[in-house]
Amino acid sequence: MEALTRELRFTAQHFHTKEWTTLYLGGGTPSFVPVKKLKIWMDTFYRYYPKVESEVTLEANPEDITKENIREWKSMGINRISIGLQSTDEKMVKKCGRAFISDWKERIRWLREEGILNFSLDLLLALPGQRMQDVEKMTDQILDIKPPHLSVYSLILEEKTYFGYLARQGKLLLPDEDLERNLVHYVTERLKNAGYNHYELSNFALPGYEAIHNSFYWERIPYLGLGLGAASHWEELRWKNSDSLQRYLKLAGTEELWEDKEKIGMVEAMSEALILGLRKIEGVEISRLKNRYDEKIFEEFKRDIRKNIQRGILERHGDRLCLSPKGIDLGDIANRDFFR
Repeated sequence: MEALTRELRFTAQHFHTKEWTTLYLGGGTPSFVPVKKLKIWMDTFYRYYPKVESEVTLEANPEDITKENIREWKSMGINRISIGLQSTDEKMVKKCGRAFISDWKERIRWLREEGILNFSLDLLLALPGQRMQDVEKMTDQILDIKPPHLSVYSLILEEKTYFGYLARQGKLLLPDEDLERNLVHYVTERLKNAGYNHYELSNFALPGYEAIHNSFYWERIPYLGLGLGAASHWEELRWKNSDSLQRYLKLAGTEELWEDKEKIGMVEAMSEALILGLRKIEGVEISRLKNRYDEKIFEEFKRDIRKNIQRGILERHGDRLCLSPKGIDLGDIANRDFFR
């Protein structure tokens, strides 16, 4: 926390803004940090940045959601909790290497009783051994409590994870691609029928509860990241902090911490705007892209846009370009065409 505080001071001195629209405490398990230490850091943050306009989110594991912690978090200005629930099925949660908290519904009730009405649940689909009836039961349980926001992801195998290790050993039985798609379609339709807005590929919200912070990523709004391995994007410069804990502890609060620093050119910026913007179900406004970047640069992407419209991946509705239902399933195909 001391190194993170040094980095905060350095950031405040070098990036001259007095307020932020959002603050996101995540990437790791910040709810595990003792509330007294977290409060000291938050007090320091507010000394430099007295105002966060709209949204202060804390990522939390279910087991850390206690009445005492909720009250402390709320006293720090935290007004949104993102909960890594993963599943309501004990077997599935344990397969994720997590502790299953059987009273998770009660903990969500505590959030509401303490006045934190804006919260999100993370759910994983296509887990090892997961069947359609498992997902049907989970969806029933989730809709029973009607959380204001849900992030629903399919399991992605990464090499350095526990699941990645099991897959290399041939010990992992995952749902096939057809079942994975059926699980996603089932949850999507159930949530939409229950009044949720499917506003981004993996995100659903009741009206007014869309995640403001995450929406800024998809709009390419500048952001600063603090902490080990954190990424930043500011005035078309991009960099990330070192992934080495030893280097972070030594260099936090200096520019030497920054790695892979690069200036983003206009073509690359347009590429990112398309790839990120098409994650939103409503898509992107073409006139806005041309005005924000350069109409001549947009011409470079027109052939790939036409190709993906012809393939049924993209749809054009007046000034708006968005993924088709087929494209929502196969959006990565269009993304590959827009990489520059």
